[in-house]
Amino acid sequence: MKVFSRRKWRAYLEFTAVAFAVIWSIVYPLMTPIDMHDLEVFLTVGQGGSWEGFYYSPWVIPYFSFLNLFPYRIAGVIVSLVNVACLLFAVNVFKGNKILLLTSYPLLHMISFGQMDGIYTAGMALMYVSLQRNQRVGAVIGWILLAIRWNFGGPIGFGLLLMYGDRRTKWQVFGAMIGFGLLSLAIWGLWPLNTLARVDQLYTEHNLSLWYLTGPLIVLLWIPVLLARTQDIRWWIATWFLTVPYFNIHLFVHLLVFPVGVIGLIPNLAYLTSIFRGRFLADPVLMQIFPLWIYGMSLRQAWPTHHLRDLWLRWQPPTIPS
Repeated sequence: MKVFSRRKWRAYLEFTAVAFAVIWSIVYPLMTPIDMHDLEVFLTVGQGGSWEGFYYSPWVIPYFSFLNLFPYRIAGVIVSLVNVACLLFAVNVFKGNKILLLTSYPLLHMISFGQMDGIYTAGMALMYVSLQRNQRVGAVIGWILLAIRWNFGGPIGFGLLLMYGDRRTKWQVFGAMIGFGLLSLAIWGLWPLNTLARVDQLYTEHNLSLWYLTGPLIVLLWIPVLLARTQDIRWWIATWFLTVPYFNIHLFVHLLVFPVGVIGLIPNLAYLTSIFRGRFLADPVLMQIFPLWIYGMSLRQAWPTHHLRDLWLRWQPPTIPS
């Protein structure tokens, strides 16, 4: 009876968390006196306006054009509800904690700015499921959605391709994405170069990256991940957070769709510390405790499984008997 009661209480709490996220997605866009900054950028791009402040792949622009059919606040509600629905799909796929995700500060932050992280998180989940079943069309669609944020979707999608699917599936999915990329160049011109030029002007006050402390040296964290030939996509995502030059707090939803334990509460400290610092973001070093913990746990699991320890021992000089 205790087990049943515990499951029942968990179901109630999950329902409450879903209801909270849905209500927030409706009430905040309708009631906030503050502009949803990123949503305004997206709507401007969808109207054919300036791309300033737009750092995403252009194939998402038709979605913004669709949103322009609605009043501003209704468009905000649509974006928010789409995000929540997509994150629900992803958290079910990856067996994460719905309560932790749907009541998290990163999710609230994502909605308040009108971001669209849920869409490419769902793309990641779709690609993951499709590759495991060798469903090429689903994997390609998933990678296209995931690559809306190109600097995230590129490496994470490539990691998924290395981990899952048979050889034929891998090559067909990779070839299809190359073809899609060339098509995007034919339609939108040299958009990757133009995007990089805008990234150079990116507003850095909200940056949680450790790059500013270490520079490119931190990229060395990728070495164990690549050597291990792991099937732990969480390790890839955590490494991305630790090594990417720029990210904001709403991106943490990509990790929160996985089983991460209580360490997933760390991003919520961003809100609490803002009371003392007068800013809405916490210290980047504090925020990096979350992906660093995931990185360490994944490394520990991969150490015996993938013979990293043996590889390390082969690098050592031979011992001289006394």
